Amino acid sequence: MKPRIPFAKASVNAVIAATLTLATSAAWAEETGWSYELAPYLWGSGISGTSSVVSALPPANVDASFSDILENLDAGAMFFGSATKDRFGIMGDLQYVSLSGAATGSGGLLSGSVENKLLILSLGGEWIASRTDTSEVRLIGGVRHWDTETNIALTVGPSGGTASGSDQWWDAMVGARGRYNLNEKSYLTGVALFGGGGSDFMADVFAGYGYRLSERTSLVGGFRYLSVDRNDGGFVYDVEQQGVLLGVNFTFN
Repeated sequence: MKPRIPFAKASVNAVIAATLTLATSAAWAEETGWSYELAPYLWGSGISGTSSVVSALPPANVDASFSDILENLDAGAMFFGSATKDRFGIMGDLQYVSLSGAATGSGGLLSGSVENKLLILSLGGEWIASRTDTSEVRLIGGVRHWDTETNIALTVGPSGGTASGSDQWWDAMVGARGRYNLNEKSYLTGVALFGGGGSDFMADVFAGYGYRLSERTSLVGGFRYLSVDRNDGGFVYDVEQQGVLLGVNFTFN
């Protein structure tokens, strides 16, 4: 295992760095006539799929359904920011999820638990492909960094085993995000991103509804689906996460 900064410390450092970067970008955007948005979110997600951290233990089939979100969600947060001038812009998205749930081994002979922490940092450029009085569509191209830590404990009768592992990798990503105004107060919004590189495949899709509290502030709620397939030697991370996402969107010109 390669030496690495402990996950908790790395996560805190990433959050601080991203927050300072977005805050600096916001001040710079205001002075130069750019428009920007900041959006903190909370995401309650279930998880299902297969996870393995070492070849000594069989892959664990993880299954924490959407109805178990509150029970299995230890922590979750997402922070999005963008700055735009004319038809071009930059975006950043920081996501952190900590989940724990039941697990079964191959053939259902083993049982136990799995804890997973996932930090995702996305950076990209945007181009406004379409803009009208009621709608807007932005094309996105960029990169996504993954940092995951998994702890597995499996038992069979009086025996069993435990294992812990972590991995980091990068994916290239492309996609789009858009908004459609239903009226002066409400709108539909969505994001779809796809990619790969370090992952065999990655998909991240969100669809939601926004309600404007004021000219610059909106409440946003919706459903998010995330799928990733990573296989690197003895480390396997082939999972889907999905759940309700709630947040606040702030826009400035």
